[in-house]
Amino acid sequence: RDPDYLKRILDAGAQAVMIPMIETAEQAQAAVVACRYPPLGSRGCAAGLIRASGYGAAKEYIGDAADELFIALQVESIKGVDNAAEIAAVDGVNMIFIGANDLSGSCGMLSQYGRSEVVIQIERCATATRATGKALGTIPRPDRDCAELVKDGFLMVAGSSDTTLFRDAAKAEIAEFHEALAKQSK
Repeated sequence: RDPDYLKRILDAGAQAVMIPMIETAEQAQAAVVACRYPPLGSRGCAAGLIRASGYGAAKEYIGDAADELFIALQVESIKGVDNAAEIAAVDGVNMIFIGANDLSGSCGMLSQYGRSEVVIQIERCATATRATGKALGTIPRPDRDCAELVKDGFLMVAGSSDTTLFRDAAKAEIAEFHEALAKQSK
């Protein structure tokens, strides 16, 4: 939510941002304002010098920046769920991403995002967001896989990360090596 950080990543050329831990409409509005040039926002302008504008070659960049930017806000607390409709209704917000793991922590059940108490909060947030017409995103969880979430209207379902894919590949290689050693010693 840091405006200086947002400016730096937008100036570098990001066309989408996902901003964590949004709990109020005021925080949502501040995030959107930080991402937009005046008069729509407060983002500082050095468009003639930044990568995002082709170092000034893309003359239309300033005028098109707000329309081409995708802003996803993460709702990850009970307070955020309570305010989800107001957060999603902020002009410039394109998606509400329900951070189920952090939300489970807010419910006092960290990493237990399949528990019914957490699922109830996830569904409250999804229902409030759907009522605004904004897109929804989340992660798969024990009670809902990717296909079920898509069927539920989620347009983004975050899957594996590069670190988990590397970890799993390394574990598989180590297991294969140990299996080969075990066979060799027989």
